[in-house]
Amino acid sequence: MSAVQIFDISDSQVTIGVIGDANSGKSSLSNALLREGILPTAATSCTSILTHVTLADVSVPVLRADHKEFQGASQVKAEIGRLNEAVRSGPGAGQVTDVGVRSAPRASLQALADKTVKLIDVPGHNESLNLSVQECFQVVARLCDVIVVVIKYDAVTTEATKHLLELLATHAPHVAAPQESSSKVLFVISQCDALWTGFDEDSCRGAELVEELKTSFRRFLRKHWGRTFGATESMPILAVSSLNILK
Repeated sequence: MSAVQIFDISDSQVTIGVIGDANSGKSSLSNALLREGILPTAATSCTSILTHVTLADVSVPVLRADHKEFQGASQVKAEIGRLNEAVRSGPGAGQVTDVGVRSAPRASLQALADKTVKLIDVPGHNESLNLSVQECFQVVARLCDVIVVVIKYDAVTTEATKHLLELLATHAPHVAAPQESSSKVLFVISQCDALWTGFDEDSCRGAELVEELKTSFRRFLRKHWGRTFGATESMPILAVSSLNILK
């Protein structure tokens, strides 16, 4: 299923917010959609700013911030990392900081390189010590036409995920409500390669565990969103591996 099919993308620009808990794999997923990984990833939380990535037909990624321009994946990634750290612990802590990047999508998504799609990489919504997180979430909820919710494989039915669904229902009902022709919310269960522990990569049992996990989350979604939004069966749920994220 392509991004165009999932989101019913039109000729006007579509803004896609990538949200989830800290360390759920949001930035890794966004990087997988790009030709070159430009968003910092780490075992500890490292996203504190809103990075707006417009998919464009460019030879190298370009970032503009504070009246400066940075070109190339390494420079762009380093500057995003510096800004994240500055917002997290510097004098700008607690403020919402936005940066704009233009970057080419991965080859299989080249059809989207016409500046009609923008991704927003968002801090983990559950970082209670990061003062800018709540405001970042609310800004993205207002801005986005589509929201990608990244949930780690071992958190699909947790209180944290329930809280995230409640936040979406409150701040982004225009996105969360089921649409007639297509869904405006995509759920991605991340790091599912962990389910293959003890099995071969091609093991049928590993694939069965992934399907069971998706079914479990579908029930959870129906329970906690069904009363508010009714039908949730049309909302797509994908499972990805942290090692082969779009294989």
